[in-house]
Amino acid sequence: MIKSYDKLFSILDYIKTHPHEKLQTIADDLGMSKSTLHRIVKELIEYAILTRDDKTLTYKLGTRLLEYGSAVIENLDIRKDADESISRLNRETKETIHLAILADNRVVYVDKRESLHAIRMYSLIGKEAPIHCTAVGKVIAAFQPQTFISRILQDHKLDAYTPYTITDKEKLQEELSNIRKAGIALDQEEHESGIICVAAPIRDYKNEVYASISITSITQRMALEQLLDLKEMLVTAADAISRKLGYNRNDGITG
Repeated sequence: MIKSYDKLFSILDYIKTHPHEKLQTIADDLGMSKSTLHRIVKELIEYAILTRDDKTLTYKLGTRLLEYGSAVIENLDIRKDADESISRLNRETKETIHLAILADNRVVYVDKRESLHAIRMYSLIGKEAPIHCTAVGKVIAAFQPQTFISRILQDHKLDAYTPYTITDKEKLQEELSNIRKAGIALDQEEHESGIICVAAPIRDYKNEVYASISITSITQRMALEQLLDLKEMLVTAADAISRKLGYNRNDGITG
C-alpha cells in the first residue's frame, strides 16, 4: 500500500513541475511501466485530480486539488492571527504585503494584501516561493537548524531567475548568515526583475521561525533605500504576529 502511495505522489509531484507531458514521457522519466501509470492516471482523472488534454494527449493537475489547497490555507490559524497586522502594514505602506510559511521544507505564500498603488505585482496565494531568491524564503531558511540549511544547500537547485539570483551555494550560506545577524532578508530583484522586497521572521511559542512577512515594491516606484525605511514597521508587524503565536522575546517560552 505504501509503495502505491509512493507512485501516486511521485506522479503528482512530476506533473506539478512538468505539466503538459505525454504519458510515455512521464513513464520514462519516473521509471514506471506505461500500463501501471495509465491505470493510476485514469483513476486520478475520474476524481478530477488530473486532467487530460484530448487534443495533445498531455496531462496537468486538476481542479480538485484547488479545493484541497484552498481548504488547507483557509484553515491555517496563522492567517487569522496575522490578519490585523498585515492589513495595517498594507495601509501604512501602501505596498504589497505577503505572509509565507514553512511547510514540508517548502516556503508557501498563504496570504497577501495588494498594493494600494495603481501598478501592482503578480503573485498567488498557495504558490511556492523559491527559498534561495525570495526574501520570505531566505529569512525563514536563515533561522532554521544547520541541518535544514545543509540539506537545502545540498538538495536544492539554485535556479537563476534573474542576473541577480544567488546561484552559488557558498554565497547563499554567507547570505543566510548575514540575514541572521541583520534580522531581516532582502530580495534585490533576485526572483523577478524590477521587484524588490524586505522580509522579517515570525516566531512561535517555541521561539522557532516557521513563517515570515514581507513588504514588496517595484523599482519604478521605490529605491531599495526607501524600502528599508519601512523596516521598523515591518518588524513591528512581525513581532505582533509572533506574540499572538505565543512568542516571548525574553525566553521564547510562555508559561
